[in-house]
Amino acid sequence: MKQTIVITPGEISGVGLEVTLKALSSITKNKSHKNISFVFFAGKKDLETHFDLLEISNLSLNSCSSLTLPVNPGFHWIDSQSSPFTWFKNSVDFCSSNSSTTALVTGPLRKSSFKESGAVGHTDYLRNNFSEPCFMTFFGEIYNSLLLSDHLSLDKVSELNFDLLLNQALSVLEKFFSKTDPAKKIALIGLNPHAGEGGLIGQIDENIHKPFAKLHKDILEGPLPADSFFSPDSYKKYSFVIANYHDQALIPFKLLHGFDGAQASLGLPFVRTSVDHGTADDLYLKNKANPKSMLKAINLAIELLNLN
Repeated sequence: MKQTIVITPGEISGVGLEVTLKALSSITKNKSHKNISFVFFAGKKDLETHFDLLEISNLSLNSCSSLTLPVNPGFHWIDSQSSPFTWFKNSVDFCSSNSSTTALVTGPLRKSSFKESGAVGHTDYLRNNFSEPCFMTFFGEIYNSLLLSDHLSLDKVSELNFDLLLNQALSVLEKFFSKTDPAKKIALIGLNPHAGEGGLIGQIDENIHKPFAKLHKDILEGPLPADSFFSPDSYKKYSFVIANYHDQALIPFKLLHGFDGAQASLGLPFVRTSVDHGTADDLYLKNKANPKSMLKAINLAIELLNLN
């Protein structure tokens, strides 16, 4: 079955196009990807500027006018003067209508680019437009982590319906694990310091997390204290880590993985992955951006698409 990977590089004034081109240039050497179609958006002038800057000579691009199927294997570029948000929106519509053969990879966009849509970033937009639960999930060589909440202020986290979120998250992960090797259990991190100290520090860990972990003890352990969990003796025992909020998961993940990580929006009716870094406007047109996360996001999209 022919597969198409659609890439939206993200903010024009950021590193998105640079890391996209660098990643695609490295993919040209990967024979296992020779039957896959890669399609990305960029304005013609910006693309020419980047080609000259990066001195890319091994990436041969076919020009196409829009997202349509079938797309021949190879590397394709859509010359578009639309906003990067429009690229993303159109790609979401396209991939959701062709979910078995297409996947979406997104570069970094500023939250302000989503203002007119009423969303706070890619994930919030996806969550607002699809009925399925959608979880930010980070994949790395060392460990993987799912976030029960993401771009939410900390004063709102304790007000969440953790009963609902935990059931949805486990349902998503069980579906994912049914097609992989569930050799290790999933770890559930406690919300409060010391995982609540048996109810002395907050009640959510004792009243919600602990009973939930006990009910699913065949595949889940927790709640585990976050302050001692992220050491090799702990996280290496588990296939996935369920964290309660954004920084609880991403501070250790980015410290341990650097650019060797990528994000996936698990729970959607189609595959969407993303880099795990921001726009880095200060590196625009300096040829200093690291493409590892974009390459990881592309390869992760292919891997997840093959699990469909």
